[in-house]
Formats: sequence, C-alpha cells, structure tokens
Amino acid sequence: MGLYKNCYTTVGDAVEVAVLGLYDEAQARSVDPGFDDTLGEPYLEDADDDGLGERVRPETVVEVNAKAEWVRHEEQDQDGVGNAPRSLLMLTVFAEQLAAAGLLAAGVVSIRPNDRLLRLQNAAGAVRVDFEQDGRDGLHCFEVRPGETGTRKFTILFENRRPVER
Repeated sequence: MGLYKNCYTTVGDAVEVAVLGLYDEAQARSVDPGFDDTLGEPYLEDADDDGLGERVRPETVVEVNAKAEWVRHEEQDQDGVGNAPRSLLMLTVFAEQLAAAGLLAAGVVSIRPNDRLLRLQNAAGAVRVDFEQDGRDGLHCFEVRPGETGTRKFTILFENRRPVER
C-alpha cells in the first residue's frame, strides 16, 4: 500500500473534487504571533506550552473539479529521491473550473507554492483520499503549469514534502 491509505491504485480514473487550503498571507500578517518578512512566513506560536512552536497557518478552503494522477519517480525526468514511491500528485484542471472557484483572474492562477491539497472527494462529497490523515500536513503545491498552447488546462503539481516558504 502507498503512503496514504486507499492510494495504491491510480486515482485519476474519474473527475475528483480537489479540496485545497490556500495560504492567506494577508491574514497571517494581521494575527498573533505576527509575520516574519525576512523568511516570508508567520512566526511560530507555542500554543500548548510544550516548548515547541507550532505553525499558525490561516487558510481559505476551496473546492475545484480536477483529474488527479499519481506520478511515479521512475516516470519523472529527475533522480529518484523522495519520501515515498508515490510522493507526487498531478491535478489537471480546466480554466473554467478554476474561474468558477475564484482561482483564475486575467489568465493567472492564484494557487501558489505551499498551498495545500487537503483531500480528494467524489462528486457526492465522499472522501476518497485524505492527505491530512494520521497528523500529516497534506500535499504541498510546488508548481502550476499552463496547458499546451490552445488548451484551457492547467497542471498543478503537489508533493508530500513542504517546499521552501515563499
């Protein structure tokens, strides 16, 4: 079985509803404990008094129809390093779906690196894959690619390692 339960087969057989957590930098700047402009991320807060700071991450949750496909490291044009054999997920989304969810304006997608994929659901709302299970942090976006010329598709790549903060 793969890293995530119920992910040992290709997810991309049907259109899924991708539930995304979009990082809200404006809100992060306005709430305690504050924002570090040098690192481009919120300060850590020790909410449970254990001596370790927890990340405060204000997010806006949105849903968008997408096709999800796992990309194996052997299929990538790079060396095979990663946390798991199936650590890369590719969402294919049509521009109309992004616009309907408020994620596309003037041809620019508002999904950015470090936004998270929280779960995949079917059209009825049943969760097919929960990327936050067992205390995990979801899958993090690291790249948004426009489709081929003449198409209105975008490819959004997520992986289970957190990229460098913006």
